[in-house]
Amino acid sequence: RGVNDRSLLTQIAREMWVNQTDLLRADYIELVSDMFSTEYNKPAIIANQIHGRLHQHSLLTTRGAGAKKIGFDHEDFRLFFLGQALGTELIAADIRTLKTFLSVAVIPERTADAAISYVTRNQGDYSRILDALVDCANVALDTSYEKENAGGLIVRLLEKSSLDYVEIDKVHFP
Repeated sequence: RGVNDRSLLTQIAREMWVNQTDLLRADYIELVSDMFSTEYNKPAIIANQIHGRLHQHSLLTTRGAGAKKIGFDHEDFRLFFLGQALGTELIAADIRTLKTFLSVAVIPERTADAAISYVTRNQGDYSRILDALVDCANVALDTSYEKENAGGLIVRLLEKSSLDYVEIDKVHFP
């Protein structure tokens, strides 16, 4: 359970963010659990158990008449696991996937805080992450969420870092 359980919840939160919803259809959740099982090399019997038990998870709830949908039991859980997803993206510092994440909407403050805590706990390379965020902001349109989201994350990273010199340009600070 442990890390894998958190990883699955993180993937669910990421999919909710990208799809701009608080609830995912049960069949979509199954797809996410299939991707999770493949990524973590789970045997078929374990993958089937994940499918069967996911709707009973203590942090998730099933809602909706007819077509069942699954969401987090509490908004704080969703924001926390979304922060874990963002923290993972920040550590990877892949501009393409980071831009996708930053462009969806304004990142909630609790999510940004959880992401930076994740980066700190996992000893992320602040300089590399800052460079990736600045690069994302530099190629974004002025009216996009990317510039503001990058700015909010940069401020939080700078609070945690001890970098001597950082040049930041073309970023919007919230």
